[in-house]
Amino acid sequence: MCQVVFTVDRACQLLGVGLCGTQGAYTVELDVYEVEPEEYSNEVCTLQSVAQSFTKTDGQLIRLYLNSPALLQPNKFYMLSALIKGTESFCCEECMDTVIAGGVKVSFQSWESPNGTNEARGQFPELYIRSAAQHPVLA
Repeated sequence: MCQVVFTVDRACQLLGVGLCGTQGAYTVELDVYEVEPEEYSNEVCTLQSVAQSFTKTDGQLIRLYLNSPALLQPNKFYMLSALIKGTESFCCEECMDTVIAGGVKVSFQSWESPNGTNEARGQFPELYIRSAAQHPVLA
């Protein structure tokens, strides 16, 4: 199971993730959790769960979209947890610990998942995030 813990500095929506590709077929079960700030392994709540099967022959990045956007808030900690079954997938190296895109700062926290991936080496090279400013809430 590969996991990454992160925070955002403003309200936004998580639409999905990009995962490292493979040379065969596999299934991904992705969960998005809010976790406790002092103990990332303690879940506060589940925001989304989605599963999808992929068959790739080029080793390229795959895109996994959530069924509906997950609302992320500042000052909260979130975990992406992916159970990948099937052909061994590639892994990203030397990942950035902070990314700013669309006015949202995403900060990855120091955390090592059960399969040894962490904030600097893992399965999530892309997060698909839409800032609240890009998608206003209508009353």
